[in-house]
Amino acid sequence: MTLRERLLPQPVVTIAIAVLWLLLSGDVSGGQVLLALTLGLAIPMLTSPFWPRRLKTFRAGAALRLFFVVLYDIVVANVTVARVVLGDTRAIQSQFVDVPLDTRDPFVATILGSIITLTPGTLTMDIDMDQSGARRACHDAHALAARAGTDDARPHSGT
Repeated sequence: MTLRERLLPQPVVTIAIAVLWLLLSGDVSGGQVLLALTLGLAIPMLTSPFWPRRLKTFRAGAALRLFFVVLYDIVVANVTVARVVLGDTRAIQSQFVDVPLDTRDPFVATILGSIITLTPGTLTMDIDMDQSGARRACHDAHALAARAGTDDARPHSGT
């Protein structure tokens, strides 16, 4: 491991932490910039043993597109959940659904689980990553207003 890799194990995370700190503090003074850089360098160094591997270079365009799709879905879900909750609550058909995944990467499955959890009306309960490859990975998610037969989602089998 080179010196740069030890000091900067996750360069994208370092930049994100520093920028987020400056945005949250609302102050771009010298002290805040120094604190942002210190946090941006220290947090990835201290947490690097917990990362399964170094993040690969990602496509910024795809990440930006994903961000806006998730943001749109969260806004739509907020409106939908507000309508459901403020309407006739007897019509709520809450259930657990299995959502098959086409990935074997646990990091990708975790990011997807985080996105699902951020969306109002849903909650990720379990991520089943069968390492043998015998079957596809599956999210066990709770849906506030699930409809049977939508896409690949199916009612939870209980296993």
